[in-house]
Amino acid sequence: MSDEQRLKLKGLAVDVGVVFSRLLLLPVACCLGLLPTAVGEARSGKTLDIKALSILSGIEAKDVEPKGLSAGDRVTMTDRLYNLAPQFGKPNGALVGQDRGTVTVRRDKRSADFRGIARLPRGTILVKGRVTLGAAVSTLAVVGGTGRFSRARGTLLITELGGKRAKNVFRLTLP
Repeated sequence: MSDEQRLKLKGLAVDVGVVFSRLLLLPVACCLGLLPTAVGEARSGKTLDIKALSILSGIEAKDVEPKGLSAGDRVTMTDRLYNLAPQFGKPNGALVGQDRGTVTVRRDKRSADFRGIARLPRGTILVKGRVTLGAAVSTLAVVGGTGRFSRARGTLLITELGGKRAKNVFRLTLP
């Protein structure tokens, strides 16, 4: 494990790749962009894919007793989001948003509950679910949003790319 992957915060050793299988986030954390439709925008009642590169920009940890990895420990991560395709009227690689996600370690210490929000042009996307700590790929539920993504449903597939990067693919159904 590299020094870049292991961060020590308030006595809690947090392995970015182990404790949080990226999000967002939200993050949980993460670059987001809409795949273009015929006119470059999502339409009601349609399935929409959003592909993003998420790059970690901040991390906070709260270690609850007992010291070290234990149930109730929380890690909150923030990420910058970049287009992985020309989306939102911006080119591939453009900064298009940010996300924030929190993982809370479960009693088994192998999984965590995740809640996150991605802020994008014209709205937000809310995600939640359970992740396996250390997994290279995680799938979370999209449970709503605001603006363009109001009442969105679907999934978020997070694939760790190493270091501080992850690929996020939102598969949305919009009402």
